[in-house]
Amino acid sequence: MTISITTLLTNILLATNPLTSWLKSVPECYIHPSITIEKSKCGDGLGCFVSERVAEDELLFKIPTRECLSILDAIEDDECGDQFEKVLNKAGDGGEIVGIAGYIAKEYLKFEHEGNQYEGRFGPYLQVLPFELGKNDQDHVLWWSQDEIDTLLKGSMAYKDAIGIREEVDFAVKVLGGIIRQPVKRMRRGFFGLPFGGNDEGVDDAIRGAFVTILTRSFHAEGDERETRLVPLLDMLQHTSETPNIRHTTEDGFVQMYSRKALDQNTELLNSYNTLEPWKFFTRFGFVPGKSSDEIRDLFKAKDQLFFDDSSLKVAEV
Repeated sequence: MTISITTLLTNILLATNPLTSWLKSVPECYIHPSITIEKSKCGDGLGCFVSERVAEDELLFKIPTRECLSILDAIEDDECGDQFEKVLNKAGDGGEIVGIAGYIAKEYLKFEHEGNQYEGRFGPYLQVLPFELGKNDQDHVLWWSQDEIDTLLKGSMAYKDAIGIREEVDFAVKVLGGIIRQPVKRMRRGFFGLPFGGNDEGVDDAIRGAFVTILTRSFHAEGDERETRLVPLLDMLQHTSETPNIRHTTEDGFVQMYSRKALDQNTELLNSYNTLEPWKFFTRFGFVPGKSSDEIRDLFKAKDQLFFDDSSLKVAEV
């Protein structure tokens, strides 16, 4: 297979991308030379494209499952692993997500503080995760104010689900804050590790952002005892309500992504994350297929039937 000048130039540009540069350094990880990360044409934020034509069933991406971020990273953490494992054992399946969120939040704050001196495994990956409203054009009800929830969502099919998610995460923020707050303060005391000083600014926001990351980007591997994982790069693909042009598998210790059909040059890679009602897409993933974040808010303001059925409108009028 010959590689064109376009692909060679693309590879030079990719070398400056922290995420792809990191993935290329991961043992046994493979990224097809035509893959680029650019502004999506199919949704908010970034997406993945192929800069050259690729054949049907061609391997586009491969990463060992051990290099994906999972609950194992949380419970093996030197600082908080034992406490994350207690949360996991006490809360069951829900504890897995809580533990991962705590670990991601702590590592993000550590990376934010240490910058280029950060020595954790996932530094380049943390840079692309949506820890705040608007990063990579990400929106989510976890970032909305209570006034926005009551003004825009009340009476809609999304309201009850949004309230439930927010209440669960609010409780988890309190639990995880009690776990990671002290390590964050110790880290911020500086080189000498003084027994005073440091601060815990941003802890709650980081935890909330970590939950947005998990809700919008995690995958579930069937058959794994601890199955929720974040798969770098694969989780950047935009959603399609039609047949996706890629397929991905998890087998023999690897997550692998293939082209489902022959793809033309500059085709955006699209995945299908679920088949849900529009309001459910909104509360869980923070988007609605085919709608921008601004359009979604306008639809809520207009009491559009995409989110409001006749009965909910009647309730809202009472």
